[in-house]
Order: sequence, then C-alpha cells, then structure tokens
Amino acid sequence: MPPEVLGMPNIISITEETEGDTVLYTTIVEDPRGDSVCCSLESTLPKTNNFVVFGNDTGFRVNYSIMASDAPAFSYRQYNSYIVKLCCDDDEDKSTGVLIVNIKKPNKTTTYEPPGWFMVSIGISLAPIFLMAFMACVVLVQTMFVPEELKKK
Repeated sequence: MPPEVLGMPNIISITEETEGDTVLYTTIVEDPRGDSVCCSLESTLPKTNNFVVFGNDTGFRVNYSIMASDAPAFSYRQYNSYIVKLCCDDDEDKSTGVLIVNIKKPNKTTTYEPPGWFMVSIGISLAPIFLMAFMACVVLVQTMFVPEELKKK
C-alpha cells in the first residue's frame, strides 16, 4: 500500500511579501505497513524555485513542511496561483499530495493629496463670504449702538 499524505489536497493563501524559509503548510505522511517514508518536491506548476520541502522525522509517520525558499519571488501579477506536488515514497509504492497556493492580491491604498491650487481656490471662494459677514456686522453695530444724532450727520 502506498503512503498516505494526510491533509492533502488542500488550498492555502499567502501574500507577495511572504519571507524566505517560512513554513507554508505542514502535513503528516503515514505508511500503513510501517515502512520508512521519504518525501520530496515532485513539481510545481508553473515551474518555480519558490518552494522547498522539509521533513524533520524518520519512520512510518513523518511530518513534512512545504516552505518558501530562501529568497522567494511571489508576484500576484505574474502568477496568482501555484500547484505544488509532494511525492512520498516508501521504496515500494509512492503517492502524491497536492497543495494549491494562492497569492493574495496586494492591498494598495493610496491617500488622496489635493493639488496645490486647491487651498488657494477655497480661500478665494471664501473671501466674498467673509466680506459680506463683516459688512453685516458693521451694519448691525451701527444700527444697534450708534445714537440717532450721529446717524443724521
């Protein structure tokens, strides 16, 4: 019987900024007959050197991690998805686990900066309003506080 790759197939999502040597996904590989299992990166579609496989145990039940390589170059615009195939062999049979790695679309937020003339136009458009308010205040003060004798002169 071939080894069993538990937890695969699976789909994960990562960002373009994923750093090197980052564990992306960990799976357990078991051999039903108790044979020793060895796994390797069979292929990636599209072809890339962005992924490596690391296994830290030996025996019939082994943890394997699919990791980003030392210097990955993930680009949503170039490839927004990868198919990573993990091949596991027990010297008699082999099986393949599939991991689909989606690259998340980057969030590019830009803050709006108004053009230089914008504040000048606001100042110019507010000038008549301030002038009218000032004149209204002068008329109000004149009608309320200036005595009638001074108004007739």
